[in-house]
Amino acid sequence: MKTYNTKVETREESFITFPEELVEQMGWKENQKFTIEEKDGNITMKPYTEVEIDFDDETFMKLAKMAHEQDITFNELCNNILRDKICKLETSLND
Repeated sequence: MKTYNTKVETREESFITFPEELVEQMGWKENQKFTIEEKDGNITMKPYTEVEIDFDDETFMKLAKMAHEQDITFNELCNNILRDKICKLETSLND
């Protein structure tokens, strides 16, 4: 295990600049986004995975309206739906 010290910049979002050696070793891309979880003083970072989804116009409009009503972005709504469905599937597979 190797320790890296780096600077964290915070604006509307937080930005962490990692050493180039670590980025190459981990296979990350420039502007990589992560989910970050803290538990018992340990921080876990998981890179986002891009998923391309095609919607017909009617479904897109329904989802866009739902996102607007919830005051969240369309992407946030899609992420929430996918996360919920994946959790339900994992739960049913473990039963």
